[in-house]
Amino acid sequence: VQVSTHPFGGFPPGAAVGPVYDPTQTYNKVTYKGNASYKLNDALLAYVTVSSGFRGGGLNAQSEPFEPIPKSFAPDSLTNYEFGGKGQLFDRRLDYQVDAYLIHWNNIQVSETTSDGAFPYVGNAGKAEVKGVEFELAMHPLEYFTTSFAGSYQDARLTEGATAAMKIVNPTLGLTGENIPNVPKTQFSLGLDYTRPFTTEWKARMAADVNYRGSVDSYFASNQFNIPLASYTLVNLRLAVLNDQWTVTAFARNLTDKRAQVSAINSSQDPSGFLTVRPRTV
Repeated sequence: VQVSTHPFGGFPPGAAVGPVYDPTQTYNKVTYKGNASYKLNDALLAYVTVSSGFRGGGLNAQSEPFEPIPKSFAPDSLTNYEFGGKGQLFDRRLDYQVDAYLIHWNNIQVSETTSDGAFPYVGNAGKAEVKGVEFELAMHPLEYFTTSFAGSYQDARLTEGATAAMKIVNPTLGLTGENIPNVPKTQFSLGLDYTRPFTTEWKARMAADVNYRGSVDSYFASNQFNIPLASYTLVNLRLAVLNDQWTVTAFARNLTDKRAQVSAINSSQDPSGFLTVRPRTV
């Protein structure tokens, strides 16, 4: 249940000042997950998974009088089909996991705005499909040295977006075939770790990780208020000494002091707002 204590800015004139009760909403759905795996040998396991997901709906603020905002947004649900394998190679010096997946997403919830771009709300954009592959490798090429490499590629787009009539009423809505906002096509991470004893009790560690995220759109691309966000790479370093009870670490996060933009907010009446990662922290 949502309660508004007074209309937006006191408008409209003559409006009664007092609580405004929006509808009460209740949602429920049965979800499931099934998994089957087969061990081909001691170093290889194959599996397949089918699962479902559900997210309840909610209420949008009803205090502004200028444009109609839906009082509520509906639940969304999805079905995920995934298959993959995990195992070891090169005399167990390489651990790997790889999988591919297909997600059918119904009534997908996304951030939307009124047609003039002034007021944000949560709406349902239609049907979407997400196809992707991901992998994770952990390698031990030398004594004391471990490296990890992981990444993913995904194609996430609307398969049933706004109709032409809906687009006329609100040009900020997404069209069939458009990419889902804030979903990068590619992501990668690389980790390096060298941990070696220097006494009978103490070890020294040198570690680094590099993380990459591909470019995204903050809104649907056909939305005139969309802000494209560029790809970025972040680097972290760590030096440590440790034993079974204590760890002392010196670190540098975001070593290159990248002002990576992870999200953005835009409207017709305010300047664009960007959310960035923390600057270099030592």
